[in-house]
Amino acid sequence: MDSRLYGNDTKERDRDDLKRYNQIMIILLDNIRSIFNVGAIFRTCDAVGAEKLILSGYTPYPPEPKLLKTSLGAIDSVAWENLSNEETLNFLQKRKSEGWKIIAVEQSEKSICYTNSLSENLMGWDKYIYVFGNEIVGVRKDILDIADVIIDIPMHGKKNSLNVSVTVGIIVYEAGKFRQSK
Repeated sequence: MDSRLYGNDTKERDRDDLKRYNQIMIILLDNIRSIFNVGAIFRTCDAVGAEKLILSGYTPYPPEPKLLKTSLGAIDSVAWENLSNEETLNFLQKRKSEGWKIIAVEQSEKSICYTNSLSENLMGWDKYIYVFGNEIVGVRKDILDIADVIIDIPMHGKKNSLNVSVTVGIIVYEAGKFRQSK
């Protein structure tokens, strides 16, 4: 089992804002391939005050040198955990039973536009997990099956998706608007 919890206390984090809004956010990366995307997402997690970053399956994790470089030190200020695919599903099922809401970010027949879903759903939730999937195949079906809601970002050009690190930034900052409006 390769499941570890990290997160150095080398940088003090101000969690008062998160506690004031009474909402806790975990970001879960489901089999992300690019070490550079993961590094950028570490930085985004730090910027938004995410409680934890879950690195699932073959998603790269520290101490990979390229990850250390692209995260610009955010691996020291963001708690993170590396889980196998099986452990990830167990983690999500356990959290769901504890009242956490699971939001999968994926294009599917069941997905709804993120701007509508966030404003409607986040207002009543206080603990939520955002799941972002592999750059090619997306979020695994077994995770989509247990998600409380599946959201997407509408695409208006010829390409049907954004880079995963860009998607994480858009979604978690949009969610931050609703945390602050509570």
